[in-house]
Amino acid sequence: MRTDCRSAHRERLQEEYNPSIVFLGFAVLFTAPVLGIFLGHISAELTVSYWQHAPITSLNALEEGGTFKVLGVASDGDGVVLGGQEYSSRSRNGLVSWHWVWNDTDEFLLEDSTGQITVTSRRWWMVEDAPHYATNADHAFGTEYLTGDSIYVLGTVHTDTDGTRKLEALIVSPAEERPAPSSSALPAMAFGMGGVIVAWIAMLEVFRRRKAQSERSHDGREARPVEWEQPFDPSLPWRSNHWMGDQFGLAMLGLTLLLAALLSWTAVVDPAHGRESLIVVEMFGTMTPAFGLVVVLDRVANPPPPKFVALGRDGVHFWFASPQDRYAQVSFVAWPEIVEIRRARGKQRPWTLYRAPGTSIRLRLSLGNLRRLRDSVKVRSR
Repeated sequence: MRTDCRSAHRERLQEEYNPSIVFLGFAVLFTAPVLGIFLGHISAELTVSYWQHAPITSLNALEEGGTFKVLGVASDGDGVVLGGQEYSSRSRNGLVSWHWVWNDTDEFLLEDSTGQITVTSRRWWMVEDAPHYATNADHAFGTEYLTGDSIYVLGTVHTDTDGTRKLEALIVSPAEERPAPSSSALPAMAFGMGGVIVAWIAMLEVFRRRKAQSERSHDGREARPVEWEQPFDPSLPWRSNHWMGDQFGLAMLGLTLLLAALLSWTAVVDPAHGRESLIVVEMFGTMTPAFGLVVVLDRVANPPPPKFVALGRDGVHFWFASPQDRYAQVSFVAWPEIVEIRRARGKQRPWTLYRAPGTSIRLRLSLGNLRRLRDSVKVRSR
């Protein structure tokens, strides 16, 4: 009967600590964003590869929603049809560098022998140097496309709400052989996949250790009824335990959501232009799930802090929110058992309660609860 009771209790505790929920959260916070970002890089390079091999389509043969490569003559007015602006940036050493950035608000008519279409530059991915030097480029090297220029465009066809059919340019170039595919897609994919594989290995290893720790916590323990719950003892002075690690986790999740929102803005409202911009997006995109990874690994690698703490006459009491942790973790330490409370050695140096004979407990307490516990131990050790 005792074995059956212990087995049933073990099964219930395993249900409380469901690994599928942890893995799902890990996949959402880390794997999906990283793969999405680096697959986006690969997709962009495949667009350039498609540009190299795609046939030229006449303007009267363009179909709604399709991506086509066209050749035509800019015929919109007498001036600049696609230009840019120069921007400056200052390094830590005070050096100023200038950059030329193509406009994403320009529109122009493109004509061939079969018809015409309006070309927009809102979502341009690559724009090659134009045949003319830009008149507004005083510091950076800048060029511009003028009326009458022969222009190659790779873009997607769509119709505005007013019924105007437009070609949303992805690549603009004066020559069919430019731009050329880059070899950066393969290193990007290797970097992204490598990071995901390493993270999953770390995740599985940490989870294996936590599961083994949970299994060891059942050995030599008294079997309890399956419906066992540890109620509050109303005679004890319970205090809420708002551990700094929880606040750190919330801060990390907040940063994750903030960076995710910025990436969404970049992807939808203000898309990245050019390979250099995509590298910046990849850098911040990798940081985004990394913050979430810190939170997930901390939750899996370490037991959660007690929800409430009470300093009673007999000792210090801990109350955990989960039945699994109430069973597996130390819920009471008598005052005579406490040898000292100090920071452990190592990089993190967490506050640790050392017990007789030679055991220790990592304290995950709020600053107030930690201060009260240390003061109580000092008073009783005098």
